[in-house]
Parts: sequence; structure tokens; C-alpha cells
Amino acid sequence: MKSVLLDQLHVQAWRLRSQPVQQVSESQPESIELGAVAIPEDVAVGVSDYTAQQDVEPIVTIEPEAATTPQADVQVPTLTPTMAPVMPVPELAESMPKILAAPEAVVAEPATTDPVAVADWAALQSMINTGLLCPSCNTNNAVLGHGSQQAEWLFVFDSPTSTDLRERQICNGRAGSLYDALLAACGFERAQVYTTTVFKCAPTDDLSLSPACHDILRRQIELIEPKVVVAFGEFAAQSVLKANEPLGVLRQQPQTCFSTGVRVVPTFSPLQMLEHNELKADVWHDLSAALRWYRQSR
Repeated sequence: MKSVLLDQLHVQAWRLRSQPVQQVSESQPESIELGAVAIPEDVAVGVSDYTAQQDVEPIVTIEPEAATTPQADVQVPTLTPTMAPVMPVPELAESMPKILAAPEAVVAEPATTDPVAVADWAALQSMINTGLLCPSCNTNNAVLGHGSQQAEWLFVFDSPTSTDLRERQICNGRAGSLYDALLAACGFERAQVYTTTVFKCAPTDDLSLSPACHDILRRQIELIEPKVVVAFGEFAAQSVLKANEPLGVLRQQPQTCFSTGVRVVPTFSPLQMLEHNELKADVWHDLSAALRWYRQSR
């Protein structure tokens, strides 16, 4: 029995020596105690003696160790992750879901603070009746204008007279008769044209009120959209054209109104013609040129 066990131990030791050496962690493996193997007592002593005599290394069993943190001197292999194949950009774009573009934000236009710029005829009339823009204007001493609000010809005087305010009509008396004669010579009558003034009430020495009157006149021109604007007198011509040149200079070249392309005819007023009879020929020359242009443009 003892010899059989010794032979088995000898064979096992030879096998272990013939196997390649495996790297083992620095921790010392635990030896198998003889007490863990069921060996008879009379054999245990002989086994110890035999291993000593044969100079056989103790038999050890290599067991798997729990995962430990690699030491600094241990070479840990670097794992290179496998990259997924790169899809070409066109195919990638086609495979992606279509994303709808967000609708453009609608930016509201800032509300205008100028009431005249958006006023209609009723609002303009209310402004001069209540003195909203000019404290000198009221229902009894201001005239907005009269005639056709779709007229192609607009005639502008400088300001109403006391008679105009009383009659509620611009250009009365002898000057009014001359005005009617000019209209008739052009083929018009008052109901077919629109007649207005720069100042809607009797003029004052307060020049701060002038911008309000100019704004109302400009809005009237925008609402009527005339083909021709005849400005009677130097002040009316300068107000319509936003110019500082004297009337004689403004009459020498064609003029347009507020850069809108509306033809403006600066000329002398009926009152000036009554005072200087020779000016009638100049006025008729100016109106005749405007008539030719008007007829050609239709």
C-alpha cells in the first residue's frame, strides 16, 4: 500500500515538472496539508521521508484567484475597442429622420405713434375741429378743404381768410372769381378738383404750430393721390416742396412733391394777380405747361 502511494506521488511530481511554467501572482500559494488527504498514519511519515530523499518539491495546487487590482510592475494588456463602420455622409443623411425647420417668428411691426400718418378724412376733420394738433383750430375757425377727394388736381393756398372761415370755403370774393376763371380755362370746376390750404385756420405768430399743419397737408396729398398739385404763392410752394428757394427760382424747373413723383406747379396766387395784372400771363403759362404734361401722361 505504501509503495503504491509513493509511485503515484512520484508520477504526479514528474508531470508537474514536465508542464510549462505558469506565471503566478506574488502571493504565496497555500500548500496542501497532508491532513486534508485521507492518508493512513503509517504512510504519512514515509511520504515525508520519501519526498525529502528524492528532493521533490512539494506538490501545490493552483487555484484561480479573485480579480485584483493590477500592480504597477504588472503589464496589463491594452484593449482596443472595435469601432463600428463609418457610414458615408450621404447615406447617413438619408437614414436620419427628416427634421422640419421651425417656422420663422413673425415680428410685429412697431405701432406708429403719429396719429396723422394713419388718419382718414374723418380723423383729419376731427383733429382740426377739436384742436388736437393745433390749439388755434376749432370747429368755427378752421377749414380742412373742399371738393372731390378723388381729384386728379389739387390746389393749395397759404391760409384761409376771415371770409373763407365764415363762408366755410377757400378763396372767395374777387380772388375767388379769378380762381374760378382759371379753373374754367383748364376745363375744371371746383367740384372736380380739391382745394385746401397749408394753414387750416387763421395764421398766428406761433411758428411751433407749423409742423402740425404740414403733416395734415401731406396726409391729404397721400389720401387724394393727385396727378398735379398747384401751389399758389411762395409760402404754399415752399411748404409743399419742403424748399427754401424763392418762388421765382422754383418756377424755373419742374418740381415733384415729397419725392412721390406728383407733379407740382409753383405759381402766383389769385390775390397777387389782382395786385399785379401782368402776373396773369405767368400763371397761365405755368398752368398750360402742367396741362400739357397731364394730358400726355394719361
